[in-house]
Amino acid sequence: MYAAPHPPQPLAYAPTPYSYTPSSALTATINLDEEVKLSTVPHDRDLYESLAEIYSIIITLDALEKAYLRDSVRESEYTETCDRLLRQYRSNLTDERVGRAFRGLEEFKREWGLDVPKATERLRIGLPATVETAPANSHRPLSTASSQPSATPLAAQHLVTASENFITLFDAIRMTMLSKDTLHPILVEIIQAVNKVTDRDFENKGKIVQWLITLNQMRAAEELSAEQARELQFDLNAAYDGFKGVLKVWLGSTTMDGARLTARDLGIDAEDDDVLDVLDLPQLYTKPPARTLLSTLDDLSSDPPSWETTPRSGTPRSQSGTSTPFKRRPKVRSEGLPHYLTKIISSPLAWIDDDGEKEQVWEAASQRLSERSGRTGRGAMSRILYIPLTPTSDVPNTPLSDDTALHSAIVEDDDNADPSILPIHLHEPALTADNLGLKTWASSYLLAKRLVSLQKALPCLPPDAKILELGAGTGLVGMAAAAILQRQVYLTDLAAIVPNLERNVRANALAVAGLGGGEMRTGTLDWSDPGSVTFSLTTIAGPGDAESEMQILLQTFPLLLAADPLYSPDHPALLTTAIAYHLSRSAEARVVVEIPLREGFASEREDFTARMLAMGLEVRDEGEEVGYDDWGGADDRDGEAEGGVGGEVRCWWSVWGWAAKL
Repeated sequence: MYAAPHPPQPLAYAPTPYSYTPSSALTATINLDEEVKLSTVPHDRDLYESLAEIYSIIITLDALEKAYLRDSVRESEYTETCDRLLRQYRSNLTDERVGRAFRGLEEFKREWGLDVPKATERLRIGLPATVETAPANSHRPLSTASSQPSATPLAAQHLVTASENFITLFDAIRMTMLSKDTLHPILVEIIQAVNKVTDRDFENKGKIVQWLITLNQMRAAEELSAEQARELQFDLNAAYDGFKGVLKVWLGSTTMDGARLTARDLGIDAEDDDVLDVLDLPQLYTKPPARTLLSTLDDLSSDPPSWETTPRSGTPRSQSGTSTPFKRRPKVRSEGLPHYLTKIISSPLAWIDDDGEKEQVWEAASQRLSERSGRTGRGAMSRILYIPLTPTSDVPNTPLSDDTALHSAIVEDDDNADPSILPIHLHEPALTADNLGLKTWASSYLLAKRLVSLQKALPCLPPDAKILELGAGTGLVGMAAAAILQRQVYLTDLAAIVPNLERNVRANALAVAGLGGGEMRTGTLDWSDPGSVTFSLTTIAGPGDAESEMQILLQTFPLLLAADPLYSPDHPALLTTAIAYHLSRSAEARVVVEIPLREGFASEREDFTARMLAMGLEVRDEGEEVGYDDWGGADDRDGEAEGGVGGEVRCWWSVWGWAAKL
């Protein structure tokens, strides 16, 4: 009997007896634990991994936004997580291949069927919601903190930061630095700083956010057009005027009451500044381009401490007076940072084709590592120290009052330098030998600042009087004396120290001369042979002549200066010998000395004091003060501080004169 065939069965998605017949030979070759790769080409695998990471970031961000709106996550956790997701999103798109495959957020969403309105809006703005608008619970506005507004040093810091960021962005626009990767970070910092000051809406504040959205949608290297730059500058001026208007109203009714009002009372947490982790930095496994690595390493640069306690405002300026855009560096936790830098140095950077760019990355990473290896580990460096020209307090190390800091936060005209402050630029070579005179010590800075308060206490110097500094080192004290006392100063040290000393004096000569300061000469003076002195044949401000130099060798000085001169058992005898030789026998003659109170050198200080008294000198004035150094505490000149951070240094300053019986 004929049997009709079975009707054809539709193929199912899952294997069925109608669609699949198991093969024992094929089944034996399948490994269920084996990873199925989309591509066997390394470049394509990296591309797919980056796109998959972007996909997961978008999904996670959308869930985070919804959780924040439902109040299911704390604001601090939301801000940190959202900020990290946004940075990871931007970091992935810095790769040109990924950017081309991604095409755009809307295209990416359509391709993969994503319905993520919350994440879309957050990616469009590019900032966490808590940063876009100041959160009411975490940052209470200064202007409404109480019925009688008050301010603290922290409030002054936020005001200064906000004003500096506005000025920095103005400078960048004027210098046609119009790329997104230049303007976007500054604009973000403006919004963050403004929100830390006040959450009140001021005129044209919304335009800042709109420009942030515009920049956020541009590619990293894309630049604003000339017309867009003019519009940005116009809107920024209007927003800055509105910001200053709010602050002027507030400052007009502000009373400084830091003793009763704390940062918590104002709703401002001193620890709220974002601190990055090493894992937040570009990781080598992602193969970041050379430009990204160099930018990161530049952000990690560690400037030498200036030990300056006086609050300052405005944008840093070059010696020519041209305003220099200042990029505020992010804070990065130190844990793991040396290992991160070492990995860059040891990596072949095979994905970077340009050998020159590789060398730049290795060199920058090596410099960042040396900066964290103590003062002797880092190479040559420069620092700026600020010397007061008018007495603002009895102790020069005391900062300006909080009221002064707060009311100077709004910079009306940044083109005018503060005439009461002298910035001294110092170069310090690498300490490759035991030449400690190549470093600027805390006692030198303290003595340089104390000169303005000692000016009235010292006897009046004749107009043609000359001052001698013993052991001048980098020249800080001598240059300050020339500017403040307005007399000719001879700065002396050993032959190995003098070339750098002369370099520093020449670098600051115009600044000192512009204040009506005296001429400066550098020379070699060995304390073991104080009569043998060799000075340069030219003054820093103009030509000299050999005859005047011979005359200087035959005369003494009415004022001698010395800072940190004792760090060997032989030094008390050598120093007092030089003082006895060069100090005039006039009753008006003085010796001003500043010595750190190091425990290991107590016997040297006692020996110095005994020899000065035996010579017929007596202490006319003295005191103690505390400064800061990047070498270590006052108890050890031989041990430097970890990472070059340093610590407090207590110093003894003294003014000596001939005893009355002489």
